[in-house]
Amino acid sequence: IVVYHFWRPSCIDSVSSLKNLQKLAQYHSNQITIVSILSPKFTNEIKTAANLSSVLPNQNTLQYIVLDSNLEFWKSLGIDDWPTILITAPGKDENKQYTLFAVVGERGSATNFVNEAVEATTAKFSDSSNRMKQPKLFGIKTGAPIGKELNDPWGIAVDPNSKRLYISDSGNHRIVITDYGGNYVGVIGTGLPGLKDGKYKDAQFDSPRGIAFDKIKKILWVCDTGNNVVRRITTEENNAKGFGLVKTIADGGASQSRSDEIGSILAVNQVADDLERVLKEIGYN
Repeated sequence: IVVYHFWRPSCIDSVSSLKNLQKLAQYHSNQITIVSILSPKFTNEIKTAANLSSVLPNQNTLQYIVLDSNLEFWKSLGIDDWPTILITAPGKDENKQYTLFAVVGERGSATNFVNEAVEATTAKFSDSSNRMKQPKLFGIKTGAPIGKELNDPWGIAVDPNSKRLYISDSGNHRIVITDYGGNYVGVIGTGLPGLKDGKYKDAQFDSPRGIAFDKIKKILWVCDTGNNVVRRITTEENNAKGFGLVKTIADGGASQSRSDEIGSILAVNQVADDLERVLKEIGYN
């Protein structure tokens, strides 16, 4: 089973779907192959291919990363939007690959559909009668120890009271604190992707991006993009107990529309029936 994913690094929806597929690659590491095809819209996006750690999470990932700089593969398949995900499998003739599902966009319903489609497809081919040879996977290692270096910084907030800068170090899943001269002062977050509130040393973020400082209330606000939430950070200087605290105050998942939820449920319920129909068309009983 091969999952083709057409994405570009400056599209937030693309990065979100990339992370979802990375989780699938780890969960089904011996059953599926993920091929993430960087299909740039802008010239500067091509440079990202040389530094994939800026968009990949801080851990090993089993998948292929392909740069389609001239959009040749993109055009040959008639793809016209980012992100697009194709879930494919060979027919009885293993020299041919067939598309079982195609998903465009990255919202709640799309994510649920992809997850369910992969689950149904891998379950179908776990049966020995339908078992197929799996391509050999290779790992892309982006889990080097995190030091004081930045990795894909996205935003800076200024605290004029303490004369500090807060930098959203998106690639390292943390907030870095420096003085006005850029000298390292401290860090908020463990550096591992996740969603956890608490003290600076215990908190976890997932690709934080937007960041702002309220100089009146002395509160730091962070758009935790990978978690789709907003985090409120009480700085050390503004806490009587002498330590900073991170708290989640807005969950983007709660804003999903009712119609989107219904569409997601209907799509998931349709996966099994669609899979059976398509497999019969490509030669499976």
